[in-house]
Amino acid sequence: MAAANWLCVMLYDTSVIKTKDQPFPNFTKTGTFPNYLQSDQYIQKRCNDAIEIEVEESGNRGDQNGNCLQEKDELSWKYCNLCDMQTPPRSHHCKICKVCILKRDHHCYLTGCCIGFKNQRYFIVMAFYVWVANFLSYFLTYVYLRDKFWPTASLTDATWPVAFYKTIVGDMFFHHTVLLVHLYVLTLFTPLGFVYFASQFTLISQGITPHELQKKIPIRNTLSIDKNFQSVFGDFWLINFLFPGQLLFRQRDDGFSWDGIKLMNMDKKSKTGIKLRTV
Repeated sequence: MAAANWLCVMLYDTSVIKTKDQPFPNFTKTGTFPNYLQSDQYIQKRCNDAIEIEVEESGNRGDQNGNCLQEKDELSWKYCNLCDMQTPPRSHHCKICKVCILKRDHHCYLTGCCIGFKNQRYFIVMAFYVWVANFLSYFLTYVYLRDKFWPTASLTDATWPVAFYKTIVGDMFFHHTVLLVHLYVLTLFTPLGFVYFASQFTLISQGITPHELQKKIPIRNTLSIDKNFQSVFGDFWLINFLFPGQLLFRQRDDGFSWDGIKLMNMDKKSKTGIKLRTV
């Protein structure tokens, strides 16, 4: 099962495909909107609207530095100079893959590709089964050494230097030394695998990615936990842990538009107006 999902992670292309379509023809290559959208009057209006939203919801007209909190109903598109194309919200450029990735999660060196919108479901299932395999391997290795090695061995025999020396001089079976090394490695990576899977699972339930968490992108997710899982795994998402369910249960989202997800943006005042940030 882990091998099948590992193949799916590598085979599913989650990059943003460059086409001749231009979702925003007036969107410039510098990643900004035309001049009329950057005018002082327009920017001031955006800030006033944001202040009204903040006052209505919390009664706060901004912070002590004159910043206003802006809630965007839709995440904005941006321009990638490296790919020379417009990219949808939550997509980011990978310097290793040299492409923009839809809802980029991270670059996985184990699979040699980026984890994003189309292959994240397989990566999570793969991480789960890798942890299960590590746990079972640890348990079986421990049981074998307990029954076959410990009755005739001392405590120092379990240390690597002593085990290697006794193996060389012929006082210890070679496979016992190999299993000892295996046990030590699994002792380290089994809990780490669980922590990694649990962290990924937690971020999915919150509807955010490690990239957004690391960059402190103020994403506000208004969807339920079940909807967040359906966005990654599709309907009946638990079935994905039994077999790859992409053909039967497709994802609810398309990787380009994100209903229920907003960007809480802090706009800072300057001499010319307010600088609008895009993500």
